[in-house]
Amino acid sequence: MLQFLLLFACRDEVIEDDPVDTTENVAVCEDDDDCGSGSICEIVDGEADCVDGDRNNDPDSAENILWEDTADGIINPAGDVDYYQFTARGGEYIRITTTSDFGDADTVVTLRDPTGQVLTWSDDFPTGSQVSSLDSVIYAHLPYAGDYLISVEDYYAYMDSNDAYGHPDYTYTLELGKWSQATQEDDSFENPSLSLDLDRTNMWNSVGILVDDDGDSDWIQVNYTAKDEDGSDAKFLFIEGVQHLDGSELNPTVNLYDASQNLLATHTDVGPSNTIAFPDMTEGTYFVEVTDAQSKGSEAHWTYIFLLSRASRVYPLDMEPNESSETAQSIEMLPLETESDSAYAVGYQMG
Repeated sequence: MLQFLLLFACRDEVIEDDPVDTTENVAVCEDDDDCGSGSICEIVDGEADCVDGDRNNDPDSAENILWEDTADGIINPAGDVDYYQFTARGGEYIRITTTSDFGDADTVVTLRDPTGQVLTWSDDFPTGSQVSSLDSVIYAHLPYAGDYLISVEDYYAYMDSNDAYGHPDYTYTLELGKWSQATQEDDSFENPSLSLDLDRTNMWNSVGILVDDDGDSDWIQVNYTAKDEDGSDAKFLFIEGVQHLDGSELNPTVNLYDASQNLLATHTDVGPSNTIAFPDMTEGTYFVEVTDAQSKGSEAHWTYIFLLSRASRVYPLDMEPNESSETAQSIEMLPLETESDSAYAVGYQMG
């Protein structure tokens, strides 16, 4: 009897035990460069980890910024305040701006003098208006030599810390530069220290002012040629000032004269509270005088004035004669309603 031995080859399957991790524990980061935008490397629960934040969150850790230079920052996490420091010789006129590509960016920039006092601050343009491509703009005069401090934060954190905002994409660029367009001594109506061409509408023209002696006046010659689209004279001239003159002792009085030294318009506290709006400009030469309302002066009596020409009238202009009740001009009223359906009316007239 024949017997056959059959051999079958097969592949055995090995049942493995639970895998064992033989690698060593490696920290998430070794320095800030290992973390993403808006994050830094910090020790958390005994291990290095990336957390929201940056390194210049208080005056003692302020980042140095050079003249005519820029610095990049980020507002993250919510409530973040970034500090920058620069050194001045004293007497400089400066411009500080922030720009951002982040859609929800709305920065507030504050400038403090060497004693830590607020010199000025700005949410938008110093006049309170907005300008294209720039988020916050500061113009200031630096009265004293020393280290000045800049802080950047979000508008909501500045106004109410309980409503603070921040985001890993909330980046901005801060720029520090000198401003050369400023008045100089000695000057007068007959010999103004600065000549300014106003030949375009809807563009701010910025001039630094220092009333450094009691009774002093600073003078600017304005060569006015701004036109409307149809070639007619741009009728409106606005003269505004710095809204937040916290660190200045000047109470700015601004006077507008024609070429014959006839006073056309005057206002006190221009900037913090008031604006000059002269509605009947024609092509020609004008003069702007800036002085202190109390006739005081010092290195701390400074401001900027901002001149803007407009072709269109903001409100209807009054028609002469209207010097009496018999010739009074009527004001057209616009009927409106409140959210609770209460009726009211508003009328505007410029005189």
